[in-house]
Amino acid sequence: CEGEPVVLLPGQQQSQVLQGNTTAYKDDYKAPIKFDCAAVTQTGGKDRVYEVVAGANGMVTATVGYDVNGTTNLCEQDGLISPGCWNYVLYVSGPDTCDSMTKKLSNTIACSDKNLFGPESVTFAVESGKHYYIVIDGYAGYDLGYGSYNLNLTLQ
Repeated sequence: CEGEPVVLLPGQQQSQVLQGNTTAYKDDYKAPIKFDCAAVTQTGGKDRVYEVVAGANGMVTATVGYDVNGTTNLCEQDGLISPGCWNYVLYVSGPDTCDSMTKKLSNTIACSDKNLFGPESVTFAVESGKHYYIVIDGYAGYDLGYGSYNLNLTLQ
């Protein structure tokens, strides 16, 4: 699924932080209509995909909307002028459930779209060596529907 590969190893003292930006990407994926995600998915929200492989069985927590330390809410700190403050949707499919021809993700196992502008977080079980797809998506194509982010990943 054209996801940027990430390997998570157990026992890391802190979160692995991936910095990125969805601005240059397309609207290839849609948030699922289940869990705590939006009941209506608008179009135009640019998205970024990470293909995560866990180095051990455990629980992965993924968050967006915080600084690189994973502690400061960028929207609260800097307001809507922050390039890291936008309407995130965060969801996960897996294991090994991406059809690269149709760019369709199936078997959604976690999703978060709780905050209009602010952090989103998901926690999900992983099996060692399996592939999981984490999607950072914008809710819509307007200016505050995409931007920069810090994806904080922890395997416990």
